[in-house]
Amino acid sequence: MKGMYGIHPDRKDYTLPSIPSKTFTGYHLLAYYYVSWAIAEPQFLPELQLPFDKEYSVAKQLQEGK
Repeated sequence: MKGMYGIHPDRKDYTLPSIPSKTFTGYHLLAYYYVSWAIAEPQFLPELQLPFDKEYSVAKQLQEGK
């Protein structure tokens, strides 16, 4: 719901009811958004047009290497 009206990367005061007492930047929320799509519907990642492909790939490799 938070992203229905857009998420501005430079904004630093987003809050989420599901994660109380934490403040997020727009970049944080966009990263969460990207990862949630990568897990649930990876075929739609190109449509998001978010520049997190390489970072997500590295994070997955690090997680799998545990």
